[in-house]
Amino acid sequence: MKLFEKYLTSCVLIFNCVSLLTQLAQSQVTSRLQLVHADSLRYEKTQGQVAFHVRGKVRFEKGLKTVSCDDAWYFQNLDKVVLRGRVVLRDSSRILKADQIIYYGEPERELAEGHVWSRIDQIIFSSQHLVYFAEKYWAITKGQVHFVDTTNQVQLFAGQVEYNRLKKYAIAVQQPRLVKMDTTTHEEIVIRAKRLEYDGYRKLAFAHRQVRITKQDVVCEAEEAEYRAREEKIIIRGNPIVWKEGDQMSGQTIELYLKEMKLQQVHLIGKGVLLSRFKLGEQQMEDKLTGNDIWMYFDQEKLTKIVVKNQATSLYHVVEKNELQGINQVMGDRIVLTFKNGRVNTAIIDSSPGSSRGKFMPPD
Repeated sequence: MKLFEKYLTSCVLIFNCVSLLTQLAQSQVTSRLQLVHADSLRYEKTQGQVAFHVRGKVRFEKGLKTVSCDDAWYFQNLDKVVLRGRVVLRDSSRILKADQIIYYGEPERELAEGHVWSRIDQIIFSSQHLVYFAEKYWAITKGQVHFVDTTNQVQLFAGQVEYNRLKKYAIAVQQPRLVKMDTTTHEEIVIRAKRLEYDGYRKLAFAHRQVRITKQDVVCEAEEAEYRAREEKIIIRGNPIVWKEGDQMSGQTIELYLKEMKLQQVHLIGKGVLLSRFKLGEQQMEDKLTGNDIWMYFDQEKLTKIVVKNQATSLYHVVEKNELQGINQVMGDRIVLTFKNGRVNTAIIDSSPGSSRGKFMPPD
């Protein structure tokens, strides 16, 4: 008799579970996540709401989207599912993993928390929090965000990153840092600013306020900067200054041209000033060039030539055999200097008749 009662009780429990599953499936429409498997299912009350509580190898589906986890609460009236424990969400071109994901059906969005890892097309995110708005193709990530564009070898680090999936456009704030890697994953260019914007389609980066760019021995500071990866070009504006070894460059706008990530040219536009500092014995020396249009040319990262146009002036020290011979001061429409071993080798001054001036001052 007792055996029969246990059998009857088991049948009732199975019937109740099947009834709950049937009720849940009937209540769902194709636009909602549908439960396809769970080891156990109960109808319970939590946080003042009645919900289906499912446990063990939980799996939901919606079209191409699948979600798996250890434990889930389905709030039918709210079209909301709280998924916990090894949560993995997949669709055709996206993966989202987290300790917890709260899914809302209308409008469709996902709130992920704890050890968040996500792949959206060619972009990989890791963070502490992520919100994804499915209808807008928009993601907001917060907390130690690491953003990787695997196609363009670009990484973003920040406290918060917003990403538009359709435009492949990211906005990073809270101590953001952009790193352009080479093909061997070594850092080539690092950009820091108050705000960074990255356009994956056009391979552009924009930096705003307190900008600092480093590339090996080149350091740039400005208020605004633009990095054009396709052209291998950096443009800085707003009190821009560039340092390279002992040289300091400034102007209204500065453009840096690269080739295979090596510095080829620097263009100082408007009120350009080049200060070149060096030591002669124990004495500190400084050469100076000014002009409204200054081009600097490099070979293997070493300065080889400077062309100064428009109100060009030059003051440089003449050194032979490590001894100071004097100081040359020249003015003209155009000055061309060539360099050898880091020092001026030749100087050519082009000007209209009567407008060029030169002066040699021997040492005291």
